[in-house]
Amino acid sequence: MQDFLDYLRNERCLSPRTIESYHRTLQRLETRLPNLVNATRDQIRSALVVLQGEGLDGRTLARYISTLRHYYSFKVRRGEIRSTPMNHPASEAPKHSAEGGGDRRLRENAAGDRGFVSNKIAGYRGIAATR
Repeated sequence: MQDFLDYLRNERCLSPRTIESYHRTLQRLETRLPNLVNATRDQIRSALVVLQGEGLDGRTLARYISTLRHYYSFKVRRGEIRSTPMNHPASEAPKHSAEGGGDRRLRENAAGDRGFVSNKIAGYRGIAATR
């Protein structure tokens, strides 16, 4: 993770507060995804569902997803991973559920509970909801 934070500081010239925000986000995600570098799309989705259940709002979830996209893109460019789990083929694009006019998607989380997952998770490429 430190190499990514160094990249943000030295090459992207982001502010110290922005870098700290990235750092906090990645640390929190690592509590749910101990092997963050090699996490799968489904593991990421499950972790985000759990975090949403803990009260993270839509803006925070969007920031987490953005952070992951930047992190995995960096790892791909450095050759540390072959592809990012944040992308998926168009054929796997999420479908809107009939309930709620497409505002929410139904998904069964890792614990087997059924619940609604906001578009902040389900609507992003690579974080497709399943029925």
